[in-house]
Amino acid sequence: MSVLPTPDPIRSRSARNWASCAFAAVLLSAGSAVAQTTPTAPQTPASSSEPGLDGVFARWDTDSTPGCTVGVQRGKGAPLIRAYGLAEMEHGVRARPDTVYEAGSVSKQVVAASILLLVQDGRIGLDHDVRAYVPELPDYGTPITIRMLLNHTSGLRDWGAVVEMEGWPRGTRTVTNDDTVRITARQRQTNFVPGSEWQYTNAGYNLSAVIIQRITGQSLAEFTQERLFQPLGMTHSRWRDDFSAVVPGRAIAYGRRGGTYHQAMPFENAYGNGGMLTTVEDLLNWNRALDDGRLPPAMVEAMQERGTAGGRQIAYGLGLFVDRYRGVTEVAHAGSTAGYRAWLGRYPEVGLSIALLCNTAEADGGALGRSVAALYLPDRADPVAETGAFAEGRTPPAPGLFVGEGAEPPLTLAVDAEGYPTLRGQRLIQTGPDQYRMGSATVSVLSEDRLEVTTVDRGTVTYTRKPWFTPAPADLESFVGTYVSDEIPVRMTVSVVDNGLTLSRGSDAPQALSPAQADTFMGGPGTLWFQRDESGRVTTLHLNNGRIRDLRLVRVE
Repeated sequence: MSVLPTPDPIRSRSARNWASCAFAAVLLSAGSAVAQTTPTAPQTPASSSEPGLDGVFARWDTDSTPGCTVGVQRGKGAPLIRAYGLAEMEHGVRARPDTVYEAGSVSKQVVAASILLLVQDGRIGLDHDVRAYVPELPDYGTPITIRMLLNHTSGLRDWGAVVEMEGWPRGTRTVTNDDTVRITARQRQTNFVPGSEWQYTNAGYNLSAVIIQRITGQSLAEFTQERLFQPLGMTHSRWRDDFSAVVPGRAIAYGRRGGTYHQAMPFENAYGNGGMLTTVEDLLNWNRALDDGRLPPAMVEAMQERGTAGGRQIAYGLGLFVDRYRGVTEVAHAGSTAGYRAWLGRYPEVGLSIALLCNTAEADGGALGRSVAALYLPDRADPVAETGAFAEGRTPPAPGLFVGEGAEPPLTLAVDAEGYPTLRGQRLIQTGPDQYRMGSATVSVLSEDRLEVTTVDRGTVTYTRKPWFTPAPADLESFVGTYVSDEIPVRMTVSVVDNGLTLSRGSDAPQALSPAQADTFMGGPGTLWFQRDESGRVTTLHLNNGRIRDLRLVRVE
């Protein structure tokens, strides 16, 4: 067995010594008797209304839709908790203040806190090489550290995107954390040099759960019950480590298909990336613990300290996004697994905390959470104008193809049915002269033929207009063939059908591919580009689907 490296202290801007925290010796010592704090009873009067809050959730406040439970904590007062819609549709069971939902990626902050407990225990270091604990991973040339796992700068491909590329999207096969290790260990390259960029990947948190088990001999579920959930009084919280287990009071998750609701449950046993089953009251209790000293301040500071990637500061700490909203600091995370949606946010400067859990895939956790926050936050900054009109500055460039620098996938600028410009199918909302917002990204119009797109993961990338590639039908024959990968078990077949290129995986129906530029196509699993040898023969297919970059498949005879 390899000797594990000597742990390093938590790196922080503060010179605060964690050991000096009066709570650390109590809360962080395994087996210690810890006084549990009983939260103030939530205000849930059956007949009262909260007009602003009820208005945000009016769509779900029915007896025929799934719903949400939301909690609002202001200062040290009793939390306000409201429930809307159905927790279980077949029997018409209404959602309740204590309904259990799955929190999706909100769970990540609990995993990050668990790793930090082991740092405090002297059993691991944030800047240790992950391969000291997971030797199955390849040597990528640049070490991946524990910190990189937690702040999404590792470059590891998202295992969910990998299995989807195989033709088995998440939920179609039961996957365990051991499976996620095997899937990740098969990847012979990372999306980028570790530490050079930020890109969200669930792989880092499943590996973190495995590392906790290998160090302690306890599963993440056992470790968090002993060290976090029980000491903090989170009595309704547990992990979905066995999706078939009966969970009293759990809401069933739903999604729409063909205009009607269907169950959309997470039938998988991988957890750590998500999978925490909890209530809004437990989540508000967790947020209080981050503020009131029951979790050591230095640990909280480490979680909230924004990381760096490639010399740039990113908006992610350890399991938490740190941003600004309405002029105050927002510490938050959204969650999405199968049909569950979640959001947990704190605004420490004004003592506001919001927890949101839903059992419908139609809910936008982040948008709903911030709509609730807007009801209670002082408006310290003028909201950004989102007119949808184009009176200021130039109108958007004409529709067309825009190609980025390096291996960036091309973007298609189009116009939707209401006249709004779209990129990647997302609507652009004008925020100023020649400035637009696209989800969390910003788009700057430099000229009719040049755009700049700034995202949290890739920084700023310049895109230039290029003519569409229009291959002759005979030219398409050069791409026809079967392609295989040594990183994922899949065979992809490229064919010509009706004077167009298609791609199929195994027995799947062929998917049409649209030409973008020379040897580059869009559609099917993402963006594809073909590599030729010196003779001009196509030898390799490269794939990019967002959380996987440059997956290479070799053409076989």
